[in-house]
Amino acid sequence: EEYELSRSRPKAVVTFSAEQEIESLLQRFEAGEVDAFWRLQLVMAVNPVDSQYVDLWATDLRVLLGWKSSAIEVRRRMITAAKRYVHECDPKCDSWVGSNRLPFEAAAGYRALLLLSHEEPAFLDELSQTIWACWAPLALTYHDPGEQSEGVRRLFGGIYAKAPDAVLETLSTLLTAGTIPSFVLDDIEIVWDDRVADRLMGMIQGAEPSQDFFSSVLAALLRHRVLGARDLAANAVKLRIAGEPFRSKATSAASDLLRYADDCGWGLVSPTILNDHEFGLEVFARIASIGGEGQVALSKRLTEDQLTELY
Repeated sequence: EEYELSRSRPKAVVTFSAEQEIESLLQRFEAGEVDAFWRLQLVMAVNPVDSQYVDLWATDLRVLLGWKSSAIEVRRRMITAAKRYVHECDPKCDSWVGSNRLPFEAAAGYRALLLLSHEEPAFLDELSQTIWACWAPLALTYHDPGEQSEGVRRLFGGIYAKAPDAVLETLSTLLTAGTIPSFVLDDIEIVWDDRVADRLMGMIQGAEPSQDFFSSVLAALLRHRVLGARDLAANAVKLRIAGEPFRSKATSAASDLLRYADDCGWGLVSPTILNDHEFGLEVFARIASIGGEGQVALSKRLTEDQLTELY
């Protein structure tokens, strides 16, 4: 039986005692049944009052009722089980990364790493690069929208430090499959370096990303002043006359230059938006749609002469 994370799946109802099942699953795992550990995590999320799952999607096992209600000795056994699980379980990431699904047994390994980062961080220092690479794709595919804790950010940094190639390959796989979640670029900012910049630059130069992804990546490249980002944006603006999807990307590129480039990219953008009024309206409509922050920042960044020229 395979469980997969799916936010559309209704809460499951169980009819057993969570405490007894936790003990049973720990014993089964300790006897060599590796799958018992991810099944244990399902049981840990059960509310004994109504037998329904609570916080099933949480990345931190310590928030689950099964952890909170367990005795210290039982928690120690869970930690020991987590150590074995990250060594013995194969998440088989190649079979599902990019497919918009996440097998629970794979998610269980990431949760094990996060638990160990809190409870026994020294253990993580002893893990081989091979083990880190095995679990690295989870850093970009398993995300709890309600949790952006320091522990999660620290674990992401640790995974990237130990297995940067695996993280970057996962990033490329998600783009190729067209399944990059919206949170990925926010997360990748945690570990931003030249390798991340080079990979992202190559991804929007050598593929046909969506407008939203193109704009998000370009904005990040401009914020980090990555060499070639301004030229990439300028070339995109020139293609506005080629029709869709080029015009939408040109609109994104121009708005990103105005919002993030040094000097607002005024020398690159102004000739176009001043001579092509329709395009200029599209650019400022996009900035307005992003929210007040972008508009306020733009009005403060343009010089008095540039504002006069614009209005």
